[in-house]
Amino acid sequence: MAVEAFMPTCCRRIKVPHPNLFAFLGHLQHITIDSVSDVSRVTRGLAIRRAKKRVNLTNDNCIKMRLQRFDSFYMQLAMPSAQRRC
Repeated sequence: MAVEAFMPTCCRRIKVPHPNLFAFLGHLQHITIDSVSDVSRVTRGLAIRRAKKRVNLTNDNCIKMRLQRFDSFYMQLAMPSAQRRC
């Protein structure tokens, strides 16, 4: 699944070029906590939390479609050759 890249998240959260060191560390801690929770949600099969923008919905549908295509292709390769002849 899609886990958001670090730099866009960091730039969106900090919003200033040179923040105070302690403010930066606080932002970094929040970004890390958010990323870890998103990854744990994905590994449990839950949806990650993010805004329901049209682009995000389109990307999610595209990812789901490609994962289904990959799974079906992988299952065809994983079948024993005797079953494929039938």
